[in-house]
Amino acid sequence: MTRVETFSKYFTEVVSKTPLRVIIQCPDARIHGTIHLNPANRLSDELNEADSFLPVTDARVIQDDEKLETGFISVNKQYILWIVPSEDLQGVADD
Repeated sequence: MTRVETFSKYFTEVVSKTPLRVIIQCPDARIHGTIHLNPANRLSDELNEADSFLPVTDARVIQDDEKLETGFISVNKQYILWIVPSEDLQGVADD
């Protein structure tokens, strides 16, 4: 964590995170996007945290023939069937 002074008497804690491109399969949709991991965490650590939702940025949601693009989506972890880093998949385009 880094302390940042913004020319006031208050300090803001800045947490550095590592971006990770992922593909998330839900029952009715597939999501391509970026999650942000704490430096000490693995993907499985992030999924096992107590939070009910997983924030995803630069997301593309693919459902049937429809595609939705959004800068942010929050995915309920209860509905994640599987999740995999995009770089681990071979021969699959990041739609």
